[in-house]
Amino acid sequence: MDGPESQKAHDGLLADAEFSTDLRFLTIVGLPFGTIRSVVQQESAAGANQNLPPEEVLAFCLRSEDLAASAAAAGLTPTGPYTTLDRAVPVWQVLLADRIEARETTVALYMLFVLIARASRAVSAAHVSSQPPDGSSSVLNDRPAVLAQSTRIEHILPLLVHLAAAVQDRSFFVTEHGFLGMGHSALQPGDEVVVAFGCGTPLVLRREADHHVLVGPCDVLAIMNGEWVRACRSQNPDGAFSARQYCLH
Repeated sequence: MDGPESQKAHDGLLADAEFSTDLRFLTIVGLPFGTIRSVVQQESAAGANQNLPPEEVLAFCLRSEDLAASAAAAGLTPTGPYTTLDRAVPVWQVLLADRIEARETTVALYMLFVLIARASRAVSAAHVSSQPPDGSSSVLNDRPAVLAQSTRIEHILPLLVHLAAAVQDRSFFVTEHGFLGMGHSALQPGDEVVVAFGCGTPLVLRREADHHVLVGPCDVLAIMNGEWVRACRSQNPDGAFSARQYCLH
């Protein structure tokens, strides 16, 4: 169920959308937030209705942590209205999107989860380096014991279940200004994040020739509650801002 108007990405702005006379395309109005710079996608072959294997959840979380760290190291300094937004959002919160209310427990478990993932990767790297040059023994067929054991730790299992559900068919991304988010598994670098008027969550759009296509909704925790609308307004003395039209096919 939707929350109050002030708790949506559009900050109470009414939808401004219109179909073409032939109903072939829809024109919407919104505020551009920025393009997607980097993406972490799932590598599992599991279907949409299948649970991700524990090792893939571990790998996805660790690659997301690595991407966030590399973005921070790249010095993606925000300017203008971006400076009013909070970029200090932990990766676990982006992945789970506030799906677990026991925050202190969640943070502790997730940190343990990441430590296990890093230990698993280190053991995997050592295992690879010890293999014969002819590749006669594969890591995929001989997973490190630490990885197998980590997914059976009783206290981590609830978090693992939540993480597996949260990242199913989803991709982790970083925008050009260093903001973290989660979106549809099909999103790509270069896609645009837009706060559309009347839409409760930001959208990911993809430019194609003279129009855009909708990739899907996304979660960028820094702008989920109207922050981007208010930030854009604050940059103009009269409280106005420049919105854009997007033609969706």
